[in-house]
Amino acid sequence: MTERDTVACRILISEPSELLSLKKYVQSVGNVSVDRVHGDVGAGHLGAVDHIEIAAGTVAVIGVALRALPEFIRSRRSDVSLTIRLDSNVDEHRQLTLNVKNLAGADDLIEKFLDGRRD
Repeated sequence: MTERDTVACRILISEPSELLSLKKYVQSVGNVSVDRVHGDVGAGHLGAVDHIEIAAGTVAVIGVALRALPEFIRSRRSDVSLTIRLDSNVDEHRQLTLNVKNLAGADDLIEKFLDGRRD
């Protein structure tokens, strides 16, 4: 698989102390390799936000892990939100935010997100 064929998915979590738990959870349910990525401090910013990154050959492989994210949110004691950003050589920079307020329709939101639909 070349870099050109890779689809990358970045997941940011609103509660930084939950990042390691999120990484372990995604690895266990998605059977994918997940890396913790340290964020870059941009000009004019006080700090950087770490996130996890999943890289795969297809969106379908990433989809397995993403479909399990609503259960991760439900299992948390605090109200966390996850911002998912999908970068590919086909469709650049799709983004979706999941939180307790939109969990009821999360399956449909994730499917639309993976398909690239914005309706």
